[in-house]
Amino acid sequence: GAGGAGGAGGAGGAPAERAGVLTSGPERLSALRGVRITSVATSGLFSLALSTGGAVYAWGYGGEGQLGQGDEASRAAPTLIEELSHETVACIAVGDDHSLAATEGGALYSWGYGIDGRLGLAEAEGRLLPELVSALGGVRVTGVAAGRWHSLARTADGALYSWGGGGFGRLGHGDEASLRLPTLVAALSGVHVTGMAAGAHHTLALTDAGRLYSWGLGGNGRLGHGDTEPRLLPTPIASLVQSGVVVTCLAAGAHHSLAVTDQGALLTWGDGGGGRLGHGDINALVGVYIEADCLVPTPVEAMRGLCVVAVSAGEEHCLAVTRDGAAYTWGDYGRESTLGVPRHGGGGGAGGGAGDAMRGPLRYGGVAMDLRFMRDAAAACVG
Repeated sequence: GAGGAGGAGGAGGAPAERAGVLTSGPERLSALRGVRITSVATSGLFSLALSTGGAVYAWGYGGEGQLGQGDEASRAAPTLIEELSHETVACIAVGDDHSLAATEGGALYSWGYGIDGRLGLAEAEGRLLPELVSALGGVRVTGVAAGRWHSLARTADGALYSWGGGGFGRLGHGDEASLRLPTLVAALSGVHVTGMAAGAHHTLALTDAGRLYSWGLGGNGRLGHGDTEPRLLPTPIASLVQSGVVVTCLAAGAHHSLAVTDQGALLTWGDGGGGRLGHGDINALVGVYIEADCLVPTPVEAMRGLCVVAVSAGEEHCLAVTRDGAAYTWGDYGRESTLGVPRHGGGGGAGGGAGDAMRGPLRYGGVAMDLRFMRDAAAACVG
């Protein structure tokens, strides 16, 4: 899930004595030593981790109950969500302040902040513990995604449901109404959805044919339609259709979007601020970065030939993993050193950093990603 606030990342899973200490690079979480993790979901303020045995751990800011511990306390170290211990969870997602989890049996649970109906429950109130979304009791949920104000679920038969804040048309129902209960996105009834991603005000969906749809707020070109106009209904991205591009993986930041093709190419579009698109834009005449927005999906030249298999996006930074298990990162470092690599004073590095941004992808040399847990590109990207 994406669309996080990009706020104070806090201690993450650091030991209690280091709570509140920022780290400039990845650190192993001692609280999860011995636990095999298959996926993680993060927002600007908190994180979830899913183990291979289907257990969910939460840590970070808990002020809205989004950690699922029955209170509003924050946790400096990963803490098991006991309320889900009777279930085997298959996938997780987080918004700014709410959480989703789908089980192997296809049941959906939600908890955290409930305004605008983002939890999918009858009452738009927060929940301190995971609660079953009974409105989806008749379908088998196989994937979830969460944006800042809305939520998404896909089912085993390829249907997509959306609910929560409907501003800018982000729910895809042809209007801007908010919905408390999961509602079928009828405009996609004729296709089989295999993946989806939610930004702050926009949504992406991927079909089994590799076609990418987008809708919601169009500012900065984040929808990829060549303009900045909103779309109230799912709309195929014409430039990809016309060029015959087959998309296998997608991600959404708050104001930008990413896609990976079946050839391993990485495409980005939307808000270019802070270098988050990875294009390393520079005006050769004056030697300054221009950080241009992109209105259509545009190849990241620095990743050409590297065969990208998974991508993820925060509000102002991105990550990509290649077939050989290498991780690349770019965008705004921010106060919290979100890129996980040393800061560069001006230039240097594969992507060319300057100030507080890395405007082109930089390979992280610390660890290799374990591709055995990337069951397929869609699962790796949208959880």
